[in-house]
Amino acid sequence: AVSATTASIELTGLDAYTYYDVYVKANCTATDESDWSAAATFRTSCPDGGDATLGNGTYTSAYVPVHYNWGNTYCQQIFTAQELTEAGMSAGPIQGISFSWYYRSSYTKEFTIYIGTTDKDEFNDNSDWITVTSDPVYGPAEFATSAAQENFAFNTPFVWDGASNIVVTTIMNQYGGSGTGGSGITAYAYDAGYNRSLYNYRDSYAFVVNDPETSGSQHKG
Repeated sequence: AVSATTASIELTGLDAYTYYDVYVKANCTATDESDWSAAATFRTSCPDGGDATLGNGTYTSAYVPVHYNWGNTYCQQIFTAQELTEAGMSAGPIQGISFSWYYRSSYTKEFTIYIGTTDKDEFNDNSDWITVTSDPVYGPAEFATSAAQENFAFNTPFVWDGASNIVVTTIMNQYGGSGTGGSGITAYAYDAGYNRSLYNYRDSYAFVVNDPETSGSQHKG
């Protein structure tokens, strides 16, 4: 139990990324106190340098951030502020992102990642792309899958305000822009249960930012 004479108090010694119930009662004198309040539940955030994980690493029925059978993929994914907070994230810099692969080969790709905020909770149709207005946080850089999980450290951290939804735009092209051949890469995806991903894929030529629609197959999932 913690006693306080102010309207707020800082709790210390709590475990990171853990749910807690808080109860409050007034204690005016040794013989004059109120009943306990109803529980208020909160979860602590990840510590600086910690990781937040979305999904359980088993969902395979999606083609984000790359379609396994096509040379080039343009993808956008929306992550809501609520689910990011529930995953243990708090306002501050995001240093990087990781993807887990359940199939990978030695194909070399060129990978670029952008992050921004959006007021959308989901995509309305298969052409409802969100305009990218910032520089890439990663790449374009040569990338060859070599591990079951790949960590992409950002060139510049993305500072999240803790309240806005985030859109992650990924462009994975055949290295050198040739745009031919299958990717040979498939990632585990986060099954949000809503229309929260939008992607286009093609072999004919490489994608560039803010031009996902010309030639290719667009899908919303």
